[in-house]
Amino acid sequence: MTKSKSKFRHVFADDVKLDKRFLDLPKAYTTGEDNFMSCNGKYLAVHKASAGGPVVIGQLDTPCRWDLNTPTLCTHNGRVLVSRWNPFVDDMIATGSEDQTVQLNLIPENFVYGKDDNGDRFKNISTPLITMKGHQKKVTLLDFHPCANNILASASHDKTVKVWDFSTQDELLSHSLSEVPFSLQWNYDGTLLGFTSKEKKLTVMDPRQADAAISFQCVKNTKSTKLFWLGKQDNFLGTTGYTSGGSKRCIRLFDFRNTEKHLHQEELLDNSSSVLMPHYDADIDLLWTYGKGDGSISFYDCANATLKFLGVNRNSKPAKGGFFAPKLACDTTIHEVQLFLKMEVTGNTMAVIPYHFTAPRKTHDFCQDIYPDTRSNEPSVEGTDWWSGKDVKPKLTSMDPEKRGDVKQGGFVKKLTYKELEQENADLKAQIEELKKQLEG
Repeated sequence: MTKSKSKFRHVFADDVKLDKRFLDLPKAYTTGEDNFMSCNGKYLAVHKASAGGPVVIGQLDTPCRWDLNTPTLCTHNGRVLVSRWNPFVDDMIATGSEDQTVQLNLIPENFVYGKDDNGDRFKNISTPLITMKGHQKKVTLLDFHPCANNILASASHDKTVKVWDFSTQDELLSHSLSEVPFSLQWNYDGTLLGFTSKEKKLTVMDPRQADAAISFQCVKNTKSTKLFWLGKQDNFLGTTGYTSGGSKRCIRLFDFRNTEKHLHQEELLDNSSSVLMPHYDADIDLLWTYGKGDGSISFYDCANATLKFLGVNRNSKPAKGGFFAPKLACDTTIHEVQLFLKMEVTGNTMAVIPYHFTAPRKTHDFCQDIYPDTRSNEPSVEGTDWWSGKDVKPKLTSMDPEKRGDVKQGGFVKKLTYKELEQENADLKAQIEELKKQLEG
């Protein structure tokens, strides 16, 4: 395995003390294809194993000990398998469940502390803001569009991938597969959607032109395969999976314009068989991976569609799950380039432990060379305009806290569904007829 001379070669993460961890979490539900938790720059969410699919919400910058009185998000009829935070609305979370639905909810301010501004104790959130029905089996994967407001993709064990406009709860697309999906992800600017499945194939498509989808074989076995896009490097993407014999984990890179052969394959020289979960940093072209079931977190240089091993953080305790935080969650004052939240078992409970990966620098000043502009929290286009064919790049913001200022976010307005519009139209017509009769009288 060749090592690179990248400036991120010596990135490292120290173990944090107990007062910087999230502790005493009841048993989490660690079944499915996803990470069993999620986070954004403000919150983290952990899926509990209890009946009804409760989700514990924590404040990312305030580590704490959870207890049984901590309020939870509990709106599903089945256990939650996947969650994602809206990149344009910090307080909005999407969840997919065994009850075959996709739901969206807004988390009230101070909800994680248990009391509102008046001192009244928060109760569990039990009524969803939005429920989208359409899948016939459990929902296992979700991904928000990276540029368009109100667009969400989902995948289910019913062997379908769907795209939704959740502001109106409209199903924009339903694409059928031959086998169960393993991973689902938009590319950097949201012009393409990629997914892998148990049929050993990787599919790339523009949901607005679904008939032009490209599918090709990416593995030779039916074990779980995870997809990642190579950021701004158009046409290049990769997978984590297993070698043809299924005995070793490996990472492959592809150019979907030429699918006859992979560009590169890196075989991991370890004995672990756990599923390798990838995260790609499009700003600095670093690929991060962790295994569900082992304690290692590795990172690679992927510039110019190549794969060069940089380093690994090893820990004796295996990860039950985890999540790589968005770039804006990084602390630039300590030269942090990636924040990873690791879920692990601690006795009879579970804990979420932050790993702050930092690049060594002699200066304490802001370092522009490791912090190019990154995605902002502002959408580039409305979902309806994107669906009509408008493509745009993500809006960017500086990582320098002094230049960033207040980040403008896209608000959320729940629109009337088609059925609700029909009813409103019928009511208005009835009112008009009644007014006509009064005038004639």
